[in-house]
Formats: sequence, C-alpha cells, structure tokens
Amino acid sequence: MVFHFIDMLGDKDKINKDIATCLYTGIMTDTSSFRFASTTSKTHRVTAYLIDKGAESSEIHNAVLDA
Repeated sequence: MVFHFIDMLGDKDKINKDIATCLYTGIMTDTSSFRFASTTSKTHRVTAYLIDKGAESSEIHNAVLDA
C-alpha cells in the first residue's frame, strides 16, 4: 500500500536504496517471504522495482530470517 501511495503521488523517482530496502522488507515480511497465495504478480513487479532501486533481497532475507 505504501508503494502504491508513493506511486499515486508521482514520487516513485524519489525512492532510493534506503526507502527501497524498507519497503521490500515490509512486503517480504507481510507476505511471509512471498509464500501466501494472496501474493500476486503485481507484488513481484513492485519488489522487482525495489530491487532495481537498490534493495538487496538476499541481504534483507538474511538479516530478517537468519538474525
């Protein structure tokens, strides 16, 4: 929801690595690492965008799940 709100405001270009990391972490934890059936292709497109903006998925997964 936060990503879509940022997009609706026309501010997607303001997403930097730190913001992308926070948003990715929230999505990853909310979807139980993308395992819930409600995780859609749209969710994956958003996280792909966040990865392109600098979110490092493996580092995030390790920090959250292996800490």
